[in-house]
Amino acid sequence: MEMIIGLIFLLGTLLTLLVSLATVFIFFYTIYDVLANQQGVMEPIEQILWLLVMILFPVVGAIAYLVIVKVGDIRLTEDASERKIKEIEELVELKEKGAITEEEYEKLKDEIIPKTD
Repeated sequence: MEMIIGLIFLLGTLLTLLVSLATVFIFFYTIYDVLANQQGVMEPIEQILWLLVMILFPVVGAIAYLVIVKVGDIRLTEDASERKIKEIEELVELKEKGAITEEEYEKLKDEIIPKTD
């Protein structure tokens, strides 16, 4: 019986350690992301405010940052992709109606989706 209690205690300790390490990793990752990856994307005051929130409320601040900023970035990227698709569809319609030439179509399409060689 003592062995089972000891094993349960050990598993609880390991789980606590794992959660603690994950929390520390997420905390430092979000601070790194604000300082390095958001340079030029966020306004400096916004970076300072996020850092203050994460320092004052480490777990809640880091989770809030990941949900608000990182998930928001994914949504913005998806919205931009959808917008580009609609713009190209409009160009195809204009080309089919004869409103623009093939050369104009290619030029405008390349402005929407730049070629990467």
